[in-house]
Amino acid sequence: MSHATASAPAHPRRTWGFAGALVLAWAAAAAAARVVGVWMAIGPMAVLLAVLTLRAVGGSRTGAPWLRGALAWGVPAGGVMVAGTYLLHGPVTAALPWLREDIAGLYAAFDGPGRAFAAVAMPVVVVCEEIVWRGAVYAALPAGLGHAARVGLVTLLYAAAHAPLGSPGLAMACVGAGACWAALRAVTGQLAPVVVAHLIWDAVVLLWFPLA
Repeated sequence: MSHATASAPAHPRRTWGFAGALVLAWAAAAAAARVVGVWMAIGPMAVLLAVLTLRAVGGSRTGAPWLRGALAWGVPAGGVMVAGTYLLHGPVTAALPWLREDIAGLYAAFDGPGRAFAAVAMPVVVVCEEIVWRGAVYAALPAGLGHAARVGLVTLLYAAAHAPLGSPGLAMACVGAGACWAALRAVTGQLAPVVVAHLIWDAVVLLWFPLA
């Protein structure tokens, strides 16, 4: 998952249309999650959209440069994101007390099928999520906008596509974490570091040391 996965095809309009369809499909899954649960709605949709993305834009390259980028950028970025999350959690929930209940509800939804299931499914969903968002959707945005604008736009789309789930806490997390992952994608030009950072953050904050 390096440049090959994230590079736009030769037909920009078709690429933008495909990316728009990905965003709408993800939003539909987020809305369905209110009925069937997060894992049952977003999990299968993430896998399906990632498969369609790989079929549309090609495969990925692997090897030493991929691994070096993942370790050199992804691990430190994931660690900084984890530290920032715990540092900000107290002040933010103190200023917005209602957010504690919302976060608790998110954890309950995440743990619904069981912690063991979440531990197995999470890496698959994270990889698929990054192929879709910081891969296809990011790459579809015009390069002429500049990195900062592309990071901002993909982050807003990412948060908007999760908004139908109805959780302000999730929307805030999508803005904060999504901006970090998009910025990492812009700086490195690769998905591998983003996947690693995302996996670290999810594993620590969602599985090992929950905020609520």
